[in-house]
Parts: sequence; C-alpha cells; structure tokens
Amino acid sequence: MHELGLYSDSLGGKNMINNKKILIGLVALFGLGSIVESLAQTANESANTEESNILETWKFTGELSAGARLFFEDPLYYGQADHAFPIVEGRLSASRTWNDGKHRLMIEGYGRWDQDTDTSVVDLPEAYYQYVGENGSILVGSHIEFWGVAESYNPVNVINQKDNAADIRTQQRLGQPMVKVELGNDEVGTLALFGLVGFREREYGDRSSRFRAPWIVDDEFDSYEDKRDIDFAGRYSHAFDVGEGSLDVAVSYFNGTSREAKLLPACLFNGLNITKRICKGVNRRIVKRYENDANIMPGGGLGVVQNFLAANFGDDEARRLSKLKRFGFQPYYQHLEQAGLEVAYGKDNLQVKFEGAWKHASDESYVSTVSGLEYTFSSVKDTDYDVTLIGEYLYDDRSMRQPYTNFDNDIFGAIRIAANNTNNTVFTAGLFYDVDTNGTIGVLEFSTRLNDAVKLEAKANIFQADGWDDPLAAIAHDSYVDIKLTTFF
Repeated sequence: MHELGLYSDSLGGKNMINNKKILIGLVALFGLGSIVESLAQTANESANTEESNILETWKFTGELSAGARLFFEDPLYYGQADHAFPIVEGRLSASRTWNDGKHRLMIEGYGRWDQDTDTSVVDLPEAYYQYVGENGSILVGSHIEFWGVAESYNPVNVINQKDNAADIRTQQRLGQPMVKVELGNDEVGTLALFGLVGFREREYGDRSSRFRAPWIVDDEFDSYEDKRDIDFAGRYSHAFDVGEGSLDVAVSYFNGTSREAKLLPACLFNGLNITKRICKGVNRRIVKRYENDANIMPGGGLGVVQNFLAANFGDDEARRLSKLKRFGFQPYYQHLEQAGLEVAYGKDNLQVKFEGAWKHASDESYVSTVSGLEYTFSSVKDTDYDVTLIGEYLYDDRSMRQPYTNFDNDIFGAIRIAANNTNNTVFTAGLFYDVDTNGTIGVLEFSTRLNDAVKLEAKANIFQADGWDDPLAAIAHDSYVDIKLTTFF
C-alpha cells in the first residue's frame, strides 16, 4: 500500500548539481529549437511572403495553489513535524506552435514549498521541442510519459521518477529528459521508442518528515548496480473494435536503472565521532557484501527491519529507536529489465482492465499485476449524477531481495460520484485492504470549481495497521487531510 522511507524532493547538494545539468541541457535544447524555428520561418516566408503559417505569439497558462496539510495524530518519531503546516505550489506553462502545428515548443515549470521540512521542489515536467509529421513525431527534452490503465496502482509506469514530496500515494512524477520517436497511425497502431538521458534519484525525507520509518534514509549514499548514461524503452499500442465494444492493447519494454530503490542498512554521519569518511567506507562494504550475496541480507535493510519489528515491537520502542542518529538506510538502485502488458476493454458503461509487468533484477524475476473492472451508472434516478463503482486486485510475487512493496496481495474498491455540473464536482471514496495483514488505507477525495478561475480540493488518507508485523504500522500515526484552493490564469 505504500513504500517506507518517503518524502521530500529538496533543492541542495547533489540534487542541485543534477538540476543544473538538466537545465544546461534544456537551455541548449531550446537554443536548437529556436534555430529550427528560425530556419522554418525563413523557408516559409521565402515560399509564401503573403501568408505565414507561423504562430507569432506564445500561449501562457498557469495556476497557483495555497493549502494546508492537517494530521489527525501526534507524530510517532523523534523530530517529526507537528499537526499542521501550509503548502504553496504553482505551475506556469508557455507553448508555441507553428507551420500548421508541425512544430511545437513547450515549457512548463512547477514549484512547491511546504513547511513540513522547509524544503522546496522545482521541476520542469515538460520542456521540449516536438516535430509532428504525417505518420510520426519526434520529441526532444523533458517530458512525463504515463503508462497504465488501472485506477489504484500502475506497475508498468516506469519512465519517470516519483515525486515523493507531493503525496504518499501520489501518481505525480518528475520530468525525465528524453528523446522520443513515435511511428504509426490509427490503422496499424503506434510504436514509441525512448532514449532516456540521465537518472533522477528518488528523494527521501529527513528526521522532520512524516511518512517514514523509525530510521531515516540518507540519499547522500546512493549506489548503483549498473548505472548507465542512457536507458532505453519502447511501447506499441493499438485500439481494436471487438463486437460492440473497443479493446485497447499496449506492450512495452524497459532496460535501465530502476526508479525504485532497495534500502540497505547504512552508517549515518552524525558530526561527532562518526565522520562522513568512516560512514562512506562502511556503507561501501555493506553494498559490496550485498552484491556478492544478496541472501546475506534478504530484502536489504527493510527485510531485516521488518523481521525485527514483527517480534514484540510497539510504538514506544519505535519512538525510542527513532532517536538513533548513527543507523539508517542507503538507497541501492538495481539494473532493471521490464516487459509490460496493458489491456482495457470497454462496452457501454463497463470497463475491464488489466496491466502487468514482468521484471528482472538482481538475478531474479517476478511479476506485478493489477486487474479489475469499473461500471458507471449514468444519470442515476433521472439526475445528472453518474456513479462509478471500481474494483481491483493487486498482486506481486517479488521476494524480499527486491525493493519493498505492500501491493502483493491487496484488494481495492472505490465509488466515484460525478455531479456533471458546471462546477465539475467529483467525490471519490476508496479503500485498500491487505489480505495478508488486514491493514487498510482509506481514501477520500473531493473537488469542485467555485467559479471559472478557482477550484477547491480536499483529500484524506487514513492508515490502519494491525500490529508491527505490518510495515504500514510505521505510518499509522500519519493519517491526514489536505485542503487546497487553486486559481487558474
């Protein structure tokens, strides 16, 4: 249902260096795009001086949000943030197309600040040049590529890194520099090929963060099984008419650095008698020992911790252990091969969905799947309201040698009510249930427009664990509600 060791994407240190590299590359990219635009404009004006196909203006859109996150309980661990704190976020995009839409420049910036850890997130989710031809397109720059058809969880969605700071259950992703080539049309389907440049580490919180285990994850000690400069991926998708319904099918492949991290035990620099040099040496030996024989530490750090916590462990012990400053986790990124399948069949108000991924990492293969259906009751009792019922089953047979997941034997059910009014009011209530541990996550979401320029959103996640043999117990004190007002311009 979650991953331990979550939270913020802060500006500073190594990430500032990575962001600078990305920004330098994007500046060069837009310089290239400007040259292409200038050449296209010159050629077009030479061919037809009376009529130009170039759109001379940029289109700007933006949004600014202010809200608060309210926790229902006191924090469990030493140093964590208190009950409530404000969150401010904004998004600004600028786009320009020319030559009858064949050429496009897109820049979208996103920023967020929250008082939880006094950290900031700055990202370019979309910042690219794109050329669109009759039977294909090419995109160069930062882009978010979504794969998947399920409602609760998307095991095939592997291209972009998760934005852990946004929400514990977030589907929000960070921009990924890439070259994307698409070929095909509606008749034969679409083949997309990706060259993914650079890698963005997953960010974890410090001691003040909520949504974490008793021990923090120090991403200063990131290590890799086989880090490469370029990852590769491909996806073929096609839509078919089947009887009176439609069938959408996609197959995909990824080869590169996994966006998930194993969490291995780590020495943490505490500024006293434990120096950074000592910790680096200890942590390198831990990684080397793990690589030589992963069975020595099944599941990495989380496997050791889970077995330890399951034996007569409670909140008081977790609180005391959270004061330890010399022990924690270090992220270890595997080399991953993944083959994915997405299938969605729709007929009238019924949709049947399946997505699954076969993954191979650390000399071990496993599968992750989500299957289910949803049915919509339209215009209930002659009103404008639509009611959608959703049911899904989540399965994963990975061993504890792999990055931890709680989506191994879970059931998800939800109801969505859409008012279909001018305010676009939608209410959703859902529940994750872990068949093995009886742990649950309750989900409540509400959104409505107050007018054409202002939107109100509220979202709650409620965690319940049945003892410390369930890793969900680590965040059982972190149930919360988000309330946010967004203005669009």
